[in-house]
Amino acid sequence: MPRTSRKNSTASTKVLEIPNRQAYRVGAYVRLSAEDKRKEGDSIETQKAIINTFIDEQEGFELLETYIDSGLSGQSFERPGFSRMLADMESGKINCCITKDLSRIGRNAIDTGYYIEKHFPTHDIRFIAINDSYDSANGSSGGIVVSLKNLINETYALDIGRKTSATKQLQIREGAFIGKVPPYGYMKNPENKRKLSRDEETAPIVVQIYDMFMAGSSIREITDELNKQQTLPPLLYFHSKGWASDKDLRRNSCWNRSAVTGILKNQVYCGDMVQGKRGVVNGVKNKDLPKSQWVIVENTHSPLINRDVYFKIQDVLAENILKRTPSRFSTPASENIFLGKLVCGHCGYAMSRRRSYENTYQFACISKHIMGKHVCGSVRISEKKLRTMLLAMLEKQAEVFADKQKIKNHDHPQEKAKSELLDIQAKIGRNQGFLKGLYESLMTGDITADEYKELKTSYESKLEALANQERQLRIEIVKQRTAESVCQRANSTISAFRGIEDLTSAALDILIEQICIFESNQLQVHFKFANETEGGDE
Repeated sequence: MPRTSRKNSTASTKVLEIPNRQAYRVGAYVRLSAEDKRKEGDSIETQKAIINTFIDEQEGFELLETYIDSGLSGQSFERPGFSRMLADMESGKINCCITKDLSRIGRNAIDTGYYIEKHFPTHDIRFIAINDSYDSANGSSGGIVVSLKNLINETYALDIGRKTSATKQLQIREGAFIGKVPPYGYMKNPENKRKLSRDEETAPIVVQIYDMFMAGSSIREITDELNKQQTLPPLLYFHSKGWASDKDLRRNSCWNRSAVTGILKNQVYCGDMVQGKRGVVNGVKNKDLPKSQWVIVENTHSPLINRDVYFKIQDVLAENILKRTPSRFSTPASENIFLGKLVCGHCGYAMSRRRSYENTYQFACISKHIMGKHVCGSVRISEKKLRTMLLAMLEKQAEVFADKQKIKNHDHPQEKAKSELLDIQAKIGRNQGFLKGLYESLMTGDITADEYKELKTSYESKLEALANQERQLRIEIVKQRTAESVCQRANSTISAFRGIEDLTSAALDILIEQICIFESNQLQVHFKFANETEGGDE
């Protein structure tokens, strides 16, 4: 039986016809920004209905997955649904993306253009934007029109951002409450959410705190009394109302010095709206602003505390701070570079920094002094010891990442996987050629009908197995590429600080998420670039 003719016959015509006959495996992408929620016709359900109707009216389209990003701006492409869709494209799960319009992909002209004109075609993805009449399979629907629409979408997004910010600033200056959670002691007015009303559950607690302080009680005594009464502190109260999530709660959430002092210092309780406490500082968002930059609008709501009483308490608190200020040091305290990063590993509270000598500092957990000895043990560490241990841990991490990079560079896992992928694709091409040749052999009488059926089933089984191998290899290549990218970034980040003689605030912000201190100088460091790393007193 002549097999040579089948091997030599070209399969190019058959291969090119296959995509046209296959059903497009569609991924529907739906995005709704916070601004879009206020517009009719852009809801999640409306977008899904438009896409589903379009698919139902076409031939050869099969909807496999709907990717949704709700409440996320089109300016950023760090979106869970969008990222999942890209991964499914690269793995071969979907080969077509359909959206309501171009702006659903994004409102950043450069990045949106990249995905539509470069990324999607590279992965053989057909892209359709229904309302913009764009279809990448139709060469006449792209070009300058798409670029112009992307630019318009970006301009619209920036304009909306500026208008939203300007609207909020105007509301703040007018004394309207724009926060999500009202101050403890108040609630949002049911008839006007921009106004505050007395909360009958918590307002008496605020009044009790002020009365006790005016009667001569210390903040410690007030804290102890509130805990003795088992009164819900602000965070737990907010959680009970659904205003705070589980992750916002800290262990042993009780009344403490910070909560009581915060209420005593808050001018909102004498009827004034105080907002704009945080903003952009040196290009960094959400930073504390000096009081001179706060926006204070007087007499916007009913006071819980007499104005004269409030300001008298502020004078007392200021005097107490002066009394506690150490006078035995000749120089100001140095910068606390660990501020916001150091917590007690046992109770979860922030470690307090104390100055014992001119240039000697200690970190200690003081929760037991605030809430009782049952809360936590004696956890402390010197700042000098902490710096030395962290520098050693960073050096060790740098060595680990350098070794990982050497191993990856030596093994070339991506190159091996790509080589295997090319080999499988070649086998797929050959078997498709054999499959096409079978019918020719049947027509010329080289094989019988039974042989044709048997061989056809065999080749189809091989092609299905090869297609599965190809899909798994594509997924593996994506995983390897992602892991290598993460490793390279981590290695680059930590290598930049390798060999430094001392830590700085900037270095900690880049490298470390959080540091947990345990007894006996044991550390648990959460690095930003790696999994949790543990170390101890060596």
